[in-house]
Amino acid sequence: NGLIVGNTYYVRVYGYAGATGTFDICVMEAPAPPANDDCANVVPEPLAADGTPLQFSGTTVGATTEDGPFSNNPTVWHAFTLSECATVTVSYCGTSPAFDNIWINLGDCPSANFTPAGTYENISCGDGNYTVTHANVAPGTYYIPVGNFDANTNGAYNLQVTAIACPPPPANDDCANATV
Repeated sequence: NGLIVGNTYYVRVYGYAGATGTFDICVMEAPAPPANDDCANVVPEPLAADGTPLQFSGTTVGATTEDGPFSNNPTVWHAFTLSECATVTVSYCGTSPAFDNIWINLGDCPSANFTPAGTYENISCGDGNYTVTHANVAPGTYYIPVGNFDANTNGAYNLQVTAIACPPPPANDDCANATV
């Protein structure tokens, strides 16, 4: 990245420890980052806490890195807003090939903070993809990072996000409502 058109660049090719042989070099333009490469470009969508799913899809091809807790890997973003406490499930079901490495946190934008890790498993999709569940998520806006970790997470993906409202507290949750 950052090369200047018209400049001459040299590539050193040598045989390590005396190795010899033929080689090919391919130079190409890097793909443009996806529109959701920067979390600031993502518009959060409302997520109802009634099990109605939000569908997101995209690609990690061309993703770039940023500062913060998600800075080690190129990342793209999606976002949702909750209006009430809920258990939130993020599923990669249907992503082909299955992603073998995913973020298990929800972030903010810019990504200075993130939620504690959710519970995760790769059985319920039936295709090797992961499902991550975050219990008792407070109302607010949350950003879903989708990382480009390696060849097995570089490409198209599908996300389904659902929320189920937290159960109401028991009647005696507040001492003012306690029966003597």
